[in-house]
Amino acid sequence: MADFLQLNILDDGGIDITKDNFDFRNKPFADSDVFESKVEGFQQLTTGNDVKKIYELELSSKSFQFWPGDAIGILPCNDHIEVDKLFIRLGIEKNIRKRYKLSIKPDTVKKNPIIPKHIPPEGIFIDIFLNHVDVRKPMKKAFLKVLSKFTEDKEELGYLEHLTSPKGSTKYLNFINGLGRTLLGLLNTFPKSFPPIETILEHSQPLQPRFFSIASSPLSGTLKITFFIVENPDGTKGVCTGWLENVLQNQEIIPVYFKTPGKFRIHEDPKRTIIMVATGTGLAPFKSFLDHRYFQKHSGRDIGKCILYYGCRYRDRDFLYKDILDKYLQEGVLSNLYTAFSRDGDTKCYVQDKLKETGKEFVDSLFIDDAVVYICGDPKTMVKDVLSVIVSNIEQYHDCSERNAQDLLKCLQDDGRILIDSWT
Repeated sequence: MADFLQLNILDDGGIDITKDNFDFRNKPFADSDVFESKVEGFQQLTTGNDVKKIYELELSSKSFQFWPGDAIGILPCNDHIEVDKLFIRLGIEKNIRKRYKLSIKPDTVKKNPIIPKHIPPEGIFIDIFLNHVDVRKPMKKAFLKVLSKFTEDKEELGYLEHLTSPKGSTKYLNFINGLGRTLLGLLNTFPKSFPPIETILEHSQPLQPRFFSIASSPLSGTLKITFFIVENPDGTKGVCTGWLENVLQNQEIIPVYFKTPGKFRIHEDPKRTIIMVATGTGLAPFKSFLDHRYFQKHSGRDIGKCILYYGCRYRDRDFLYKDILDKYLQEGVLSNLYTAFSRDGDTKCYVQDKLKETGKEFVDSLFIDDAVVYICGDPKTMVKDVLSVIVSNIEQYHDCSERNAQDLLKCLQDDGRILIDSWT
């Protein structure tokens, strides 16, 4: 039996829920209320094979108040087909459109039990699994231990007990990164196990928002983001990006909120020199920076130097915003553009290689022009390598030891002169 939750399925004429359930959605770092924004337009930015499918999405405008470098949180929806399969696997598909009421069991022995904060106490049954529970996040060992109580199959029981034992830790990690990566995949691995829906809800985790850097200036009157479609090894797509791709085709509504701003924002002085280093969709915030400087320049304001280092795979397949960057170069918005293509030609080239090639210019901009450096990319590879080259450049062209160069790097980071926006 379930430990503390009690789920009642109501007749079609049951409770009437007219209020939206954004109150129950997890919204970390929220700097605004959730608002529903309509898809105004989109375009695919990449072509060909061997590159990620990348889109630019434009959302309907309202009185947006943001600054270049800010981000939005998008509240995604789980895949309908996957949720339907989950209901069929649990044998509860007949209740999928019915209303429910969730409460605490009167006879529970659990101390201070509460309904999980991410699940509305009442509503439409399918809404729980479409909008509130993360059906892709691997379940913890505690759920596997409970699952063993709901199978009479000796082979399944033995496997579950092994996975949750100290000796089975390695197999557990392999399992949740493979067949057991999703709730449906886990349950299909144990086809003779039928846990109550309450048990699943008790062990569920909230469906989290996904954050995206804004790729437009507030001066443009538009709100744009850039994102790539996550392709999983099992053929599924990322929860949010797969859902967004479907939303684009139907021009649907997207629940959005503004993320609390950090330090990764364009300097408020338009005459300040900025150096931007990005790979892939890490270009998005710098697109907003350059758009902003473009509008400032065309309104008669003086702007400082803008230097961009950008890396992708191919010049003609996934070079994002190439035409716009060329335009900004011609108009003097972008002072220098250094590009690195890792799959064009026989020699791989990365942004850190371009930083090394232009080491003296970089160091002069940093210490003579008092530039602010912005880095956006994968923290495990790109960011780490870029910081290493910056240290080498400082050591070589600022006439100091490696130790002093590392100390200078730390001081620059502490002073907000080198800012990092990393993603995985």
